[in-house]
Amino acid sequence: MNQISPKIFEAISHKTALILFEGSYSGVITPHKHYIPLKKDFSNVDDIFKILQDDDKLDSITNTAFNDCIASGKYSYQALITQFDAAIGRFLEQAG
Repeated sequence: MNQISPKIFEAISHKTALILFEGSYSGVITPHKHYIPLKKDFSNVDDIFKILQDDDKLDSITNTAFNDCIASGKYSYQALITQFDAAIGRFLEQAG
């Protein structure tokens, strides 16, 4: 289904390098930027093993994922509440 899950956010918060099947993941994470994409037929597994041996590349991917998804606060509960409150406010303005 390629939906983002809380487990993904948990792994990112611990700066774990993610190897995930290629997909959209709700548009939250991007392949090669936030995670290492694995083809469903495993045809790129050798490329993944090379990336796993590159400490600089792994640091870049895990730090970018952490900064974009966790440190930014964009996907925090506070951000959710702010978006919810704004939606309710817009609804009340239209109804009022």
